[in-house]
Amino acid sequence: MKKFFSFAVIAILALVGCEKTEEFAADIEFNPPTDDNAYADITVNDAETNLKIMSYNVCVSNSGENIWSERRNGGIEMIRQYKPDVFGMQECTLYQLEFFASQLAADNYKYVAVSRDTGTEDHNGERTAVWYNAGRFDLIDSGTFWLAPKSNNEFALTPATGWDAEYLRTCTWIILRDKDSQVEFAVYNTHLEYKNLSSATRGARAREEGLKLMVEHMKGKMRPNRAVFFLGDMNDNYENGLFECLTTEEIPFISTRQYVIDAYNAYHNNYDNLTSAEIEEYETLLHNSYRWNSQTYHGTWMTHNENELVKNTNQISSENNYHVIDHIFGRNIKKVLSFRTIRDQKWESTGLMYVSDHYPILAEVTF
Repeated sequence: MKKFFSFAVIAILALVGCEKTEEFAADIEFNPPTDDNAYADITVNDAETNLKIMSYNVCVSNSGENIWSERRNGGIEMIRQYKPDVFGMQECTLYQLEFFASQLAADNYKYVAVSRDTGTEDHNGERTAVWYNAGRFDLIDSGTFWLAPKSNNEFALTPATGWDAEYLRTCTWIILRDKDSQVEFAVYNTHLEYKNLSSATRGARAREEGLKLMVEHMKGKMRPNRAVFFLGDMNDNYENGLFECLTTEEIPFISTRQYVIDAYNAYHNNYDNLTSAEIEEYETLLHNSYRWNSQTYHGTWMTHNENELVKNTNQISSENNYHVIDHIFGRNIKKVLSFRTIRDQKWESTGLMYVSDHYPILAEVTF
């Protein structure tokens, strides 16, 4: 995979600990850098656009203490705190969607979503919903297709199960236009077939073929200068090779999380060879990012104690990587300004439980 930094002297380095780590581990408010160092090897729009984009698996409602009615207000508070311009939801059923819509209407959010079970808007099945700030963007085009083999060379536009998947899987996409700059970009949101630790190959073909199918669809929506974002609960980690088809020369996506990890590597392992401008750039990026390699799926609805919250989780841990399964990729972007895994302590301090069995992830980018 190509590395998108403003210098070209760094090889892929092993991540090691360093005394500089803790100063970047604090949970802070966003303060994006204003300096714009364009990267010559990325095609970008003439009009610069900043975007905050989120992936949020809301978790279908369940029983007991984790029932939706007990955590839904935390989800609204989280969205209002971080103010994403665009965000994708997974596992969102109709009554969950309607709650978000009723609460977020005043914030100018609109969405595109259909039930994976019927392809209609009025059924309660799960959705891969895409939300956007309608005050800032116009919706140009949208759709949903199922991750299943094509028929007569056409994408599946009605419910179909693909390959070794147990469940119906969909991808919802939208094309937006910035009302001020007129810049267009595309967003794809999905929820790939799950696997588990006891059977790492479960659903493997469905994930692989489903991803290839989405790449094929994205190619049809690409334009020379159009940014494309691909996000969701992928049920696989970055190191397993599933995403190699996203990083070819023809369709070079970058992982927003990996971008920060590469910056971390450069800063900690090659510090003495960096220029003052590079040091400032990386320090700003790392300072604005938070727990970028933290697990995104916790599954047990565990209540994290203070010691667990403050320990450094920015470094790679092989036992943890299985749970780093939510991702945000981007194509035709200048740079990543920040990446964070939202596992804020405030949900406990205010008496709110965790919003889901997944931690939302949020990237801020320039394209």
